[in-house]
Amino acid sequence: VEDAAHEERWPRYMPEAVRRGVRSQLGLQLGLDGETLGGLNLYSTSVDRFDDEVLHTAELFAVHAALAMGRARTEEQLRSGMSSRSEIGQALGLLMERYSIDGDAAFAFLSRASSVNNTKLRDVAAEIVAAANARFGSAVHEQPSVVEPGRPGDVARLPRRAAQ
Repeated sequence: VEDAAHEERWPRYMPEAVRRGVRSQLGLQLGLDGETLGGLNLYSTSVDRFDDEVLHTAELFAVHAALAMGRARTEEQLRSGMSSRSEIGQALGLLMERYSIDGDAAFAFLSRASSVNNTKLRDVAAEIVAAANARFGSAVHEQPSVVEPGRPGDVARLPRRAAQ
């Protein structure tokens, strides 16, 4: 927006901006790989038009900002994915033990529950893990020093002090 005082595209916004001292405005898209991540708006209270050097600097800044935002988003997705993967693995293990089924059947069970309830698989897994933690959470501190043998899969545990 050059010469904000004469801009007519935003009849409610521009008069208020001008009243607050805006003389020109520059809007830049923050994009990465064809996807819009946001926008960068720059306002001038001293000139009616941004010069070419300011435009070039703003475009460079917008590119760097978009790269930083893209990197932050990627890192968050990876962090979230690792967390989801861990919870899904825990849920599969719980289902395998609870229903005496193999890993493929446990994953099919989890997928079916996700589909039937129209819920993301990671959210179904999180619910299963949360329920197990609630059920066994207090028992963690009151574990016997040795699990009674006799069932396949029973594991002897060391007394809590010895394990530390």
